[in-house]
Amino acid sequence: MAELGLAYPKFIDYAVPGNRACGQCPGGVPEDLKQYCDQIGESLQG
Repeated sequence: MAELGLAYPKFIDYAVPGNRACGQCPGGVPEDLKQYCDQIGESLQG
């Protein structure tokens, strides 16, 4: 995977704790990333 040279995911530092909290968006999410909080709770992946 490291050879792919992909950018670090913007929301990963918030998504993982959010998933661990059963879809609750964690505190401290920057304003420009808050749109993803809605997606955490609505995702059919969990």
